[in-house]
Amino acid sequence: MTSTTKPQGFIPALDGLRGIAILLVLLHHMTLYRPDQGVDRWIAVMPLSGWIGVDLFFVLSGFLITGILLDTRTSRNYYSSFYARRALRIFPLYYLCLVIGLVLLPMLPELHRVIVGPYPVPPKLPYWLYLTNFSIADRGMVHGWLDVAWSLATVRSHMLASTLPPPTEKPLTIAMTGTGIMSTRV
Repeated sequence: MTSTTKPQGFIPALDGLRGIAILLVLLHHMTLYRPDQGVDRWIAVMPLSGWIGVDLFFVLSGFLITGILLDTRTSRNYYSSFYARRALRIFPLYYLCLVIGLVLLPMLPELHRVIVGPYPVPPKLPYWLYLTNFSIADRGMVHGWLDVAWSLATVRSHMLASTLPPPTEKPLTIAMTGTGIMSTRV
């Protein structure tokens, strides 16, 4: 038998929290019954509160990313190795989804309508530049399953802000805080 070793600093309880966050989000999206009055409304509070799972993911991501950054801050090639690891982990699947959703699906109008909904193809540039969070804040959700990338773009904004040197000027601090808040709440 081979034993699997966990990375140094691995916290098993975070996997449990991640599982709870996934369940909350799935429960929220799978709840079709949305009562607006009476006892049913009180019962529906739990499944309809699943959006909390997304916030939990952001907190976990921020904690884990900050931990990685603090652990490796003295290493050589600090920025390049951090961003290279993130790009190799996320970009291949992300850009495959973009090719399918923004290039291939529009070539098949009926399938596009079934999968994406009655929406026209939105401006593509924000998706390709990983700025979906700002684009959705401007125009709303308009591309069925691709608009979920707003959360990836939000985490990317956090990673960019986390690797910047600490601001020394108050206006810069205020601007960075405002940008962080805007990119988190779409």
